[in-house]
Order: sequence, then C-alpha cells, then structure tokens
Amino acid sequence: MSRALRIYISAGEPSGDAHAAAVVTALKRRLPEASVEAFGGPGLEAAGAAVLDRMEDFSGRPTCACSDASASHSGPDATIS
Repeated sequence: MSRALRIYISAGEPSGDAHAAAVVTALKRRLPEASVEAFGGPGLEAAGAAVLDRMEDFSGRPTCACSDASASHSGPDATIS
C-alpha cells in the first residue's frame, strides 16, 4: 500500500517564493498526485501549492503590487502607497 506524498514548503519572502514555485512546478510535473501545502505567496499558489498562510501577512512591512522589478522599496527614502 502506498500513500500519496505530502510536502510542506516554507517561503517567507519574495525570492524564496519564486524559487519554491519552480521546485513545486517541477515536482508536480514528475509527481502530479503529490500534495503540496505552503507558507508563501503568489508564486507558490500559481505553481499549485495550497498556501495555508500568506507570507505578506507576516512580513512586517507593506508589500508592493507594482510590476517594476527594478524599483527600490526599502531604505529611508522608500515610499509605498
């Protein structure tokens, strides 16, 4: 008797979310029956993980939904609306 694979991934910041999403995508390709739950963000969710807790809720700073990857959103001169 074999049981379905269950995996939990924790990614608490955007780059971790992006890297973990790539892992989940590859994993789902090889083992589509695997169940993946996560602490993470939109990348993991888009890759097929069930995000139980959102990283944005725990970051302690505002998140930006802008599409400008080169924008600086930290430091003393940061402005986030």
